[in-house]
Amino acid sequence: MSSTASGQIEEVRNKEEFWEVVGLLLADGTVRKSKHFEMIFAGKEEALIERFKKCIESLFGEIHFSERIGKHQIKIVRIFRKNVVNVFLQFIPQWKRKGNIPLQLPSPANVPENLLRSFLRGFFSAEGSVIFGCKWHKLKKLWVINKRVEAASKNESLKFFVAEVLRKLGFHPTVWKNEVVLTRKEDILRFSREIRFIDGVKISRKSRRWSGIEKNVILDIVAKLCEEGKNSFRSFEEWENFCKTCLASSRLEA
Repeated sequence: MSSTASGQIEEVRNKEEFWEVVGLLLADGTVRKSKHFEMIFAGKEEALIERFKKCIESLFGEIHFSERIGKHQIKIVRIFRKNVVNVFLQFIPQWKRKGNIPLQLPSPANVPENLLRSFLRGFFSAEGSVIFGCKWHKLKKLWVINKRVEAASKNESLKFFVAEVLRKLGFHPTVWKNEVVLTRKEDILRFSREIRFIDGVKISRKSRRWSGIEKNVILDIVAKLCEEGKNSFRSFEEWENFCKTCLASSRLEA
């Protein structure tokens, strides 16, 4: 590889858009060289698809994207440009996460914090969620609030890499079986200020209550509760009214 090409690759890797794309691809995509060089990103969320394409074009200029709709209305975006694919293959040689294959991920130790935040924004936007619910506590006789931010991954190396990045940035994650979780008040507040989700990304149908609402809207509600130090409601009706008020307020602001 020429020094000019090496310098161009290094320049791309030092951009926030590159790290955001890495986060998106590790959540819902892949990069590979088989019969040809190929990068794939897939999902139902249009805001993520558009953000992926925008970041790629910001890094590499005008790109031809091959797009089709697959099963379950999932949009599949492909890039076949060798110079684009090579940049990501040289950064992470193996992108296959199924079967818990160990990934050769870079150490976050010497990576600037702004790049790590961009990585987390991409990964959490695609594979993460903000949890907000209420459960009756028999002993306390109160509706206790369940609030946390989490990202799912069945791949052990990826899961612990995400946790390591969070720790490098001063967070205190807990690693569960298939999730990396933030439950501390100060961590949720910092996530809402410094990371957030990509604008426009909505909560999936897996959530019966919040499906279709932007993740950042619910994140701001949870952050508001953390700021107020509120951990419970006296009645289910009080919680319902709180949610309706916050959602109505967010729609007015939008």
